[in-house]
Amino acid sequence: MPLVGGGGSSNVAGGNPTGTGTGLTYIGKHAYAYSGLITVPGDDTVLLNFATANSYIVAKFTPIYATDAGDNAQWEVEINGEIVYSLYASAATQAALNNEITIILPSFSKVRVLAGINNDRLLGAMITGRVYA
Repeated sequence: MPLVGGGGSSNVAGGNPTGTGTGLTYIGKHAYAYSGLITVPGDDTVLLNFATANSYIVAKFTPIYATDAGDNAQWEVEINGEIVYSLYASAATQAALNNEITIILPSFSKVRVLAGINNDRLLGAMITGRVYA
C-alpha cells in the first residue's frame, strides 16, 4: 500500500502503530490521533502533526489538561497553515475543558495541533473521527 503521509506504518497517513505520537492512524472507516501527555515548556509545542489521505474526516477534537489549577493553557488547531480553532483556558475556565468540538478535516490537508502554557506542564490532544469517501 502506498504511503501518502510518510512514516513506516501500513496505513496511508503514516501513523504510529502504538497509538500515540504526532501522526494519524486509520482503522477501516475510523481515524484517530492521540498525542499522549507531553510536557509543554511554553508556547507553540506541536502535539499532533499529520496529513489526511484522500477522504475527509468528521472528527472530534479533545484538549487534554493534566496540570495545576493556576495555569493558563492554549490549544490551536491548524489546517493547511490556517488556525481554525483556538482554545484558551485559564484557572477559572478549566472545568470547561472536558468538552469536545466537532471539526471536519478535509482530504489531502496538513493538520497541526499546538499547545502553550505559562509553566512546564502536561498537556495533550486527541482527534477521533469517522472517515468518508
